[in-house]
Amino acid sequence: MGGRKWFLDVVAGALLLLVAITAWEKTHDLEWPCEADLYRDLGAAQTIHDGAVGADPAYRGERWWYPPLVPATVALIGRVTEVPLHRLYATAGIYLNLLAPIAFYVMLGVLHGRRVALASLVGFLFLGQHDLMSWMHATYSPWLWSCNLAQAFFYLGVLMLSLAMQSGSTRQAIAAGLFVGMTALAHVAPAMLLAGISLALTLRESIAHRFRGPSFKLALRTLLLVAAVAAVVSSPFWWALVGHYQLRVKNEVPLRWLASELTIERFGELVLRSVSLRGIVAAVGVVGLFWPRGLPRSARRSALGAWGVLAGLGLTYGYVAQRTPLPPLIPSWHFYFYLQALEAVLFGIGTCAIARWTIAAGRALRRVRDPASEALQHRAAEIAIAALLLVVGFRWERYAARPDLVGNREASLVHSRLPAFDLYRWALRRTKPGDVILTDPGTSFWMSAAGRKVVALDPLFSNPYVVLEPRTRDSATMREELAQRRFAQFSGLAEQYRVRYVTLPVAARDAARELPELRRVFKSGRDQGTDVYRIER
Repeated sequence: MGGRKWFLDVVAGALLLLVAITAWEKTHDLEWPCEADLYRDLGAAQTIHDGAVGADPAYRGERWWYPPLVPATVALIGRVTEVPLHRLYATAGIYLNLLAPIAFYVMLGVLHGRRVALASLVGFLFLGQHDLMSWMHATYSPWLWSCNLAQAFFYLGVLMLSLAMQSGSTRQAIAAGLFVGMTALAHVAPAMLLAGISLALTLRESIAHRFRGPSFKLALRTLLLVAAVAAVVSSPFWWALVGHYQLRVKNEVPLRWLASELTIERFGELVLRSVSLRGIVAAVGVVGLFWPRGLPRSARRSALGAWGVLAGLGLTYGYVAQRTPLPPLIPSWHFYFYLQALEAVLFGIGTCAIARWTIAAGRALRRVRDPASEALQHRAAEIAIAALLLVVGFRWERYAARPDLVGNREASLVHSRLPAFDLYRWALRRTKPGDVILTDPGTSFWMSAAGRKVVALDPLFSNPYVVLEPRTRDSATMREELAQRRFAQFSGLAEQYRVRYVTLPVAARDAARELPELRRVFKSGRDQGTDVYRIER
């Protein structure tokens, strides 16, 4: 049996190597990220790289508001390797994101056995909704969106919570708290799910022991230990939100962003997406999870049940919020993401359950008691997995053409030709990390990607805990004062924001010459480009 397990691990490793090589072929030569969220995170990584740990990458004097683990990891790699951070955000995901499927396989291998783990891994890697971006469905991706890497800590958190609640082990509880805290540093949504799973498992144990006795006390002790360790590990992030901002949301736009696939009008389409090989077998997996004897103990089943219920409630909240005013939570696609991950889990359970039931039906028809029934069930599961791999082989062209590999590569190449990167490179070379640059809303985004401070950003990428309207108004006022050559009026507001540089379009060069207080320090080589001027006080 040990040899069989070893062979299953080798197959899993070969699948991971296959997807990593495929991702490397598509992205290893890229220089720039492919999508706006990655540039937001690039600014956070640059800020940490510059030594301003905990600072908002865009606004002077403000604190970070987005989970910092992934940007901090990129900043550390950049420090050690001296590879430009924008290149790391284009290529490091090939390697770092492998942690997610590895953790996924380990979680299921420990909790539900290697065969379930391998079948689920096939579903996770190859049978999901690959017409969507990977930030919409859980899988392996070469792109370093925080949600993609955060999966790894979530899966290990589920594993350790299940073991800790089942055994009451202090070491396992500490490990569970560590992974919950790391998850919170990586992304808020999976941390919320892990917190809910912790409470659900504790409640299950408490009800089972009628809220008394040693077992109840042990469950409560485990929960408190997990919570304490998680709070300490994640404190660098949550202290900014709770201690500095008191969780007072003043810009709701980032928290209310809605993926078009999750609008109420497209709900029917979303349901139809689940009618697939993976979705149908996952539905069987729900039955297989709770019906036969000898399956994993209830704490492990309860963890998956709580995972599904909580992710479903989060998604439902997003739908209700489209019709009823509700407090902002986080965008609902995060919960859909983890429902997709759970579908992959249940797919593996369903695959092995079908194999098990097939052998049981065969024995019943022959009315012969088979002393090697468990071995036959294992062999049937392995045959089912082999059949799945054949399906993957026949569908390989579809996998290799998914947006993460083809569309995002094209988007990265388009980004590399944007004129804004002339300013980005200049800002990194010629300005200091704390310098404030006044520019138009579009260019502000690229300056913040360089870790330089701006007056105002697009609401979607602006700090949710900072009032945006005065900044937007003052930014427009200052740019208008410069356009009208009223430097004295401009200077008062500029002093408030510590503005050091301003950008003006090439067409405004003649007007800028009439302002001796502005000294041009960057001249665009493009007809429709942007110049940069330093304020000479």
